[in-house]
Amino acid sequence: MAYQIQRKKTVDETLELLDANGNVGCKVRVSLDADSIASEFTVRYRAVAEAQQKLKQYQEQVKNADEDEAIEGVAESMELLGEAVISIFQLIFGNDGAQQIVKFYESRYLEMCLDIFPFINNVVQPAIEKRLQDQHSQLVSKYAPAKKSIFRR
Repeated sequence: MAYQIQRKKTVDETLELLDANGNVGCKVRVSLDADSIASEFTVRYRAVAEAQQKLKQYQEQVKNADEDEAIEGVAESMELLGEAVISIFQLIFGNDGAQQIVKFYESRYLEMCLDIFPFINNVVQPAIEKRLQDQHSQLVSKYAPAKKSIFRR
């Protein structure tokens, strides 16, 4: 019997974006190797969260009458958030897929985020987390010290 090693499965999905009439307006194929994007996904996802937090802080300042500085901060934060969102879309959907999504939403970024992030949170992120947990379990089971070893005293 041969020693067999099986490659891990990729995340393969097709994201269908429906227009207002319920017709498929855009299809974006997603094929991800969770291992290869895990660390970069974490960095980019964190950048989105940090940009959202900054935007929230500046919006609070606008409410509290610190207007001039806060309005500039809101504009900068919105730009950072947009860049972070596009960056994570490019990682997940590729450059062409990200462009297709932006084009489909006709620059309606809030609607785009509200529609696309549930896919990221419910499909992509759990796949990455599961793969990382599987790797951890494999490492622990394969490389745990043996109870009896010829090298132990």
